[in-house]
Amino acid sequence: MHEFSAVKYMIDLLLERLSQEEIEEVVEVTIAVGEFRFLNLDQLRFAYEILSKGTILEGSKLRIEVIEGVIRCDGCGYIGRAGFFEEVHDLVPSMKCPECGKMGEVVRGNEFILRAVRVRCRDSR
Repeated sequence: MHEFSAVKYMIDLLLERLSQEEIEEVVEVTIAVGEFRFLNLDQLRFAYEILSKGTILEGSKLRIEVIEGVIRCDGCGYIGRAGFFEEVHDLVPSMKCPECGKMGEVVRGNEFILRAVRVRCRDSR
């Protein structure tokens, strides 16, 4: 369940950064996840709900944008969707070019990005 690890890492970084601000509450957190990250979106949401309990993130909405995977083939120059992929032991996908069948290189789709955080600030009166 690497979804919990990914969300825990993100939450830890986010809480550290937010502790430096005058935040009343976090309303929404937006992340972007590449399809080649092999993260289950429902499990990401569940992990976020569990791991945010008791923090300033509790009750905030997690928005997830999916980044479509793209490969580049050095053999024929193809750039686009993979024909099919095989997940190797270290969770780095290897992709086959749909044009020539050679292995392609991932150029997009392996991201895990914190895009935005929407907050309510404390009144500074």
